[in-house]
Amino acid sequence: MKLILCYIRRHLGIFLLSTLFLTMEAMADLFQPAFMSMIVDRGIQNANIRQILFYGLCMLGIAMTGAACAVMRNRFASRVSQTIGKELRRDIYHNVQLLSMENIDRLRPASIITRITNDVVQVQEFINGIMRIMVKAPITCIGAVVLILLQTPRQAPVMAGILMVAAVLILGNMRIGYPRFGMVQKRLDRLNGVTREFLSSVRVVKAFHAEEKEGEKFEEVSLEFARANTAALRTMAVFSPLISLTVNFGIVLLLWISGSRRSAEIGRLMASVNYMTQVLFAEGMISNTLNVAVRATASSARIKEVLEEKPAQHL
Repeated sequence: MKLILCYIRRHLGIFLLSTLFLTMEAMADLFQPAFMSMIVDRGIQNANIRQILFYGLCMLGIAMTGAACAVMRNRFASRVSQTIGKELRRDIYHNVQLLSMENIDRLRPASIITRITNDVVQVQEFINGIMRIMVKAPITCIGAVVLILLQTPRQAPVMAGILMVAAVLILGNMRIGYPRFGMVQKRLDRLNGVTREFLSSVRVVKAFHAEEKEGEKFEEVSLEFARANTAALRTMAVFSPLISLTVNFGIVLLLWISGSRRSAEIGRLMASVNYMTQVLFAEGMISNTLNVAVRATASSARIKEVLEEKPAQHL
């Protein structure tokens, strides 16, 4: 992870600018349900057209501001992530040029190719995710929880329980997922190695009619790669629905506890449910981004190994 932070610091200005637009976008999303509750409680309940039009225009202005911030955030995030990817590939390539054959044999050519391609892509996706999601999700989650407590203060125990269960599930996802995603990269190394060996000696294979044997070897490593991917994706398949179930259960509790509220406060209840939905999406985004972070951490360690490799000294 230190390697990723090192490259991010090279573009810290654009990174912080993207984070600023991301924060503004998150705040715009959080303001929408609050104005919706005002439309219901102050406008519709009192049949006040002026209030409805005023808060409706406010919602429209906030939505347009959020959309503009999202466009700028996407532009900066894509620019930084792609630039860092280019720099990583360049640095790996230049360092490999300086290595001796002994170093290259130890690292294995197929593994070096995987690190220049797939591992760099994993790091790119993580950096892009930080600038597009990772900052927004905590802001949205914390802001939504605070606004729920302001709208319906009696929901504090419900929110505390939901957040504790969701946090445990997210940490469990990371702990179980990290070794599995690391294994995926190793299996990909082996798959690339077998493919490279076949392509470099294809004439010999054809001369000795060894296509069937090579096909069996490729099928074996391909199956190992598929199994490693399946094991990693099963982690996501288990934890993501559990997180969604936890938050949806919280929405049901919120509606049940608020069932005795006066109809004049229906707008606040609608806003609280909307905020609970935002909490659900935010926790889903956090979980998905942490999955990407696990893969990026494993990939950055592999990239760092190549960048820190020193040419072997011969006497």
